[in-house]
Amino acid sequence: MTTVHEVFELPMKKSGVIGRDEVEKIFLNWQAILQCNRRFLSDLYDWTSSGSDILGPVISKHLQNMQVYEVFCGKQLDSAALLQKLTETSTAFRDLMRKCQNNVATKGMPLSSFLIKPMQRITRYPLLISKIIENTAEDHPDYESLQEALRNAEKFLNDINENVKLKENQERYDWLQRCVQNDLNIVFNSETNKLGPRKLIHFGVLSKVKSGKELIGFLFNDFFLLIQPSKSLGTQFTFQRNSNISYKMYKQPILIQDLSFSRESTDHVEQGTDSNRVIKIQDNKNKYTLSLLAPTVNECNLWVKRIEKCKEVYNKVDSLSQTRPKTKPHLGKSCGRLLVLVQKGKRFVSSGKPHTDNVYCKVTLGDQRQQTDLSKDQIINGNVPQNSAPQVPTIVWNYSMQFQLRNLETEVITFTVYGLNLYCPDEFLGRAELKIIDILRETQNTNGPITKKLILHQVESGEIVVKLDLQLFDF
Repeated sequence: MTTVHEVFELPMKKSGVIGRDEVEKIFLNWQAILQCNRRFLSDLYDWTSSGSDILGPVISKHLQNMQVYEVFCGKQLDSAALLQKLTETSTAFRDLMRKCQNNVATKGMPLSSFLIKPMQRITRYPLLISKIIENTAEDHPDYESLQEALRNAEKFLNDINENVKLKENQERYDWLQRCVQNDLNIVFNSETNKLGPRKLIHFGVLSKVKSGKELIGFLFNDFFLLIQPSKSLGTQFTFQRNSNISYKMYKQPILIQDLSFSRESTDHVEQGTDSNRVIKIQDNKNKYTLSLLAPTVNECNLWVKRIEKCKEVYNKVDSLSQTRPKTKPHLGKSCGRLLVLVQKGKRFVSSGKPHTDNVYCKVTLGDQRQQTDLSKDQIINGNVPQNSAPQVPTIVWNYSMQFQLRNLETEVITFTVYGLNLYCPDEFLGRAELKIIDILRETQNTNGPITKKLILHQVESGEIVVKLDLQLFDF
């Protein structure tokens, strides 16, 4: 690692071919890693000369001080990208690198090969410690400390791998956001509707069996996306920005819950096409199918395996939410019940955006929870305002619910309105509360149910109309 500093880094700084800031972006904290390794090596020499046979604590001590590797590995992709860009675009830089590489100390290896060594080194630590443990008796005083050192090394490596993976995915999401024409305004690096953070599971080049149209498939944990490049990419796709190629979505993404797939039999594949490379994708919501050809049989099998896993995870999450009772078993003796009819609502505005469809209302009373279906109908008052202002549509639910009452003095019923989002969490559109005791007082002076207009809070505007029928039990 000293070779990198002396043969590449110092000459690069002295040459002035690139600025010092770019030099630092290439080599990152190489000096800090070098110092870390020197201290570790020094302690290993001291341990060897001491005659001690207890090595575990020495390893664990230095693993705790190796955060410098996390910094380096977390930015290594950016470093590699800059190095490649300079190599491709600057003749002076290429000449300098060629001169450095001719130094006998490099053994002909390019700088890019040296810059991956820190990652290679830390991946070896768990393997080396495991080998030491294999040759250490279980009753040896160092056995347990070596086991602890192994756990520390594995955790350290796992943390770095996770950081690298997060960085890599961040760059891929950024590429998708920048380079793909996105009329649906999907934010790729965001939360899904119900599966937590969005994850990119698989991607690759595919083509339509009949037309041969080239597409790129992206499988996320919540949907399957196809994009169409303006020029052919061949069988390989990389997340590199190419100003000569543009990308646009090919049809609307297929939500995982609406996605079906099957392998095509030879009866349904044109002669000359390897049916083992064909997967049929179906959008059950929008009612269309696509027969897609993968570059290889293995790649086709991988698509099938990954889609199966995504659907399995989604179905498990969905099953858990479906099996929860809308109203939990009520604890304690009921003193009555509240019949609720969520009738309609209007003026739902959040962040300046009006919502007039795919809206639902969730109603809770203690541990009892129910919700309406999605709004489908809209009504507009037939009276035209004198000022000819646009009329405000009213969405209709007419959804009935029932709640058990236990304590009239303390219970509160809450109405929360949401707008359904396909590709991110549902949007909060306001909430309103009513105390049960207030409903009781209001109904004591009337016969039958009462109708109330509730103004929603914590939003710009919104209101709903509900019908309430409070019925007390005779004991």
